Amino acid sequence: MDRETAALMFKEHSFIEKYRKVGYTVYADRIDKADVSIMIPTYKRPELLIKAVSSVLEQKTKYSIEIVIVDNDLETTQNNISQILSKINDSRVCYIQNDENIGMFGNWNRCIELSNSDWLIILNDDDELEENYIEEMMNTATSIPGCKALCCRHYLIDDNGDSIPVKEINARQDKTIPIKMKDLYLMQPIDIMGCLFNRAAALKIGGFNGDLFPCSDAVFLMRMCAEKGLYLNTRKLFRYRWAVNESQRPETRINFAKFQVQKSFEINKKYKLYGNTLNRFITNSKCDYGFYPLMLEGIIIEGNNETLRDELGVDRKFSPFRRFLYRVINRLYTYVIYGRKDAV
Repeated sequence: MDRETAALMFKEHSFIEKYRKVGYTVYADRIDKADVSIMIPTYKRPELLIKAVSSVLEQKTKYSIEIVIVDNDLETTQNNISQILSKINDSRVCYIQNDENIGMFGNWNRCIELSNSDWLIILNDDDELEENYIEEMMNTATSIPGCKALCCRHYLIDDNGDSIPVKEINARQDKTIPIKMKDLYLMQPIDIMGCLFNRAAALKIGGFNGDLFPCSDAVFLMRMCAEKGLYLNTRKLFRYRWAVNESQRPETRINFAKFQVQKSFEINKKYKLYGNTLNRFITNSKCDYGFYPLMLEGIIIEGNNETLRDELGVDRKFSPFRRFLYRVINRLYTYVIYGRKDAV
C-alpha cells in the first residue's frame, strides 16, 4: 500500500455498490427476520465451513439467528452444496453462491448487503464462536446507546482446533471499553475477528474498501471509530484459526507493518492529535518496531528495508533505543486502555 492509496482511508464512498450487479443463486429458504445474522464468506474449505457453522448452531442464546453462507467459488457444484446443507441439516442455514468471484472484501461487502438483521458478524469459514458469543455480545451491544461495532478478544487455535498458547498482557476482564481514535493512532487494540456490527452503520461508512487490501478490515474499524461507536468487550468469545489463515504470509506481514505507520500518519493528518515532532517519533518508532522482527526472520533484507522506509517517509536507520521506547509506550498504553474509567 503506497502513500497515495493510504490517503483513501477516510474517503467517503460506497464500496458495497461495486458488485451489486453481480448475480447470485440462493439455495434453501431464508428465514424472514432474525435478531442477528451470521454471515459466513467461504472459498474452497467445506470441512472447516461445517465446523464454523456448527459453532453457531451450538450457541446458547435467547436471540434468534440466521446463518448465511456466501460462496465465492464458482467450482462449487449444486451437488456439493446439497451435501453441505444435508450435513448441517438446520432450517436457519441458507447457502448463496456468487455468479462471479468478487474477491475477499467484495464478498464481505456482499455479506453486509444480504444480511436481513440489524446486527451481523462476518464469520470466516475457518474460525469459530464460543458458545456464549451471541448472548454476551448482543446483550452488550444493544445495551450501549450509539454502539455501532463491538469487538471482542479471541483464542488462537490450530488447524485441528486445539488452543495455541500465547503470551499476552493480562487484561482486566468483564469490561466494555470505548475505543477512541488516539488508541488506534498509538496501537491496534481491536481487530475484525469476532466483531459484531450494526448493518446500518456499515452501510453508512460504505463497507470494506478492497483497494486497501490486506488492511481493509482495520480501516473499516477506523471508520466505525470515526462514527464514535466502536467498543471492545474484553472477554474471549471467539476462536481464530491461526495455522490455516493467510495473515502470516510474508507479503501480508510487510503490508501490515507498513499500514501501522501509514495509519498513524493519516489519523494525525485528519485529527491533529499530536505535533510534528511527536508524530515523527511515533511513526519512526512504529517502523522500527514493525520491521525489525521481519528483518530478523529474513523477510526483509537491508536493501529492501531502505526502499520501504523511503516509501513511508521515515528515517532510514533503525534505532534500538527508539524501538525499545515504543515498546514501553505500547505496553503502558495497553494498561491505560484496559484501566479506562469510562468503561461500561
